[in-house]
Amino acid sequence: MKTLLHYLFLFCFNILLPTVHSQCIKDQQQSLLHLKKSLQFDQPSCRTPLISWNSSTDCCSWVGVTCTSNGHVTGLDRSRKTISGPILGSFANFSNLRLLDLRGNSISSPISGFFANFSNLRLLDLSENNIRGKIHHWIWSSNRLYTLNLSSNYLVTLEAPLLNSTVKTVDLHLNQLQGQIPTSLPYAKYLDYSRNNFNSIPSNIGNKGLSGFPLTVDNKAGFPPPPTVNGRPPNSGHHREVNWDLIIVEIGFTFGFGVAVGSLVLCKRWSKWYYRAMYNILLKIFPQLEQIIGIHRRHVYIN
Repeated sequence: MKTLLHYLFLFCFNILLPTVHSQCIKDQQQSLLHLKKSLQFDQPSCRTPLISWNSSTDCCSWVGVTCTSNGHVTGLDRSRKTISGPILGSFANFSNLRLLDLRGNSISSPISGFFANFSNLRLLDLSENNIRGKIHHWIWSSNRLYTLNLSSNYLVTLEAPLLNSTVKTVDLHLNQLQGQIPTSLPYAKYLDYSRNNFNSIPSNIGNKGLSGFPLTVDNKAGFPPPPTVNGRPPNSGHHREVNWDLIIVEIGFTFGFGVAVGSLVLCKRWSKWYYRAMYNILLKIFPQLEQIIGIHRRHVYIN
């Protein structure tokens, strides 16, 4: 349900937000070029998608960039681009930002303070990274924030959200958060605090219509804290495990299908046997076919 809401919001954001590909504001273009130069990547080849980020084209047409009709950058999507290192201060140059999606990278720094200045931010997704430290109370300060996703990181401390926070979707699962679960999110419709180290579940957490993943005290229902290997995530920030069972089934199906089809195409004796068997089966199911075929039977190769 959470994933559906997340992508539905992204879809509506991109459809309803006016975009333009003609008049990018110069300082916005320079800020994006500075950001491009500053970004670090685990895999240098991932710079290739940024090849469209060049001064000869309108920055509102660049991959991962969304603008308003007056040329202000309001959306940045750099998800799953193997970005590493800290969250750069260059992001702070986009004061009109409404969507920032950096999920699925290898960002390792604490959450930067400049997020407090994004008063227009609707969606912030920093999930599936290596972010550590605390979730500061000011991250909830935007009265327009709709979705906050900080799941699958290594965050330890959660400061209580501001009482006037209007956030509706919060996903903090698979961290190392401790203490008590905050209850001051009166407008929330989806909360996921699972797979953390919270020591109590408050009785007054339920807003009307609230949904989310089941919570347990001290992870007694089998939700351990995220594993670490020498203090680092086992899957380089993505926290994904390979489903070998599914891969083996897919390989087996592909191999078996290839053998079967290849045998029918390349082996004449097998082809004769297959067509003869299929012909006899059809006659047993539809006896009238023998009469329908009639004089044309000599053209059906079954011997």
